[in-house]
Amino acid sequence: MIPKFTTSWQRITLALSLGAMSFGLMGIGCCDCFDGDVSTFRLPINTDSLSGRGFRAAELRSAYLLAYATPNLLGQPDTFRQPLPQATSIISGQYLDIRNDYVYLEGLARNPAGELVKSYRLRVPVANRSFELTDLDVKVGGGGGRCGCKHTKRKELTLDGQRVDAEKSPMPMLNR
Repeated sequence: MIPKFTTSWQRITLALSLGAMSFGLMGIGCCDCFDGDVSTFRLPINTDSLSGRGFRAAELRSAYLLAYATPNLLGQPDTFRQPLPQATSIISGQYLDIRNDYVYLEGLARNPAGELVKSYRLRVPVANRSFELTDLDVKVGGGGGRCGCKHTKRKELTLDGQRVDAEKSPMPMLNR
């Protein structure tokens, strides 16, 4: 039984309430996992060049990444360079990604031979600096339930000899 409403205000309130409920029910079937970066390491890089510990923009433009299929930086590396500023598209996983004061490393990247990358050496030659990122250990699991979203089970690496659990502690700052 639908109650009778005597004022237009009550009719408007009912219409808005029913509309909001139906709009909310439409979203129940949607899944949006946001799982694009579950295996990506996000390393903060110091860009405060006035402090004496930060990199200048020109120094960061010289940076490149050596990727190794071994956990100990041995063997023939693959080189990942930064895209040119005029590049309109970037092939995922084939370039060094430095943006917004972070270096982004894919923890489950593969080299051209199809081997899983297990270590990286980040070189900033203009600043005469390099960082060793070894023993990458990334485990991603599929989620249960209706959506099946991926989630990170483990994401660890060794940065210049210091073991870092990226899930439990912040990544150390990369200083000049």
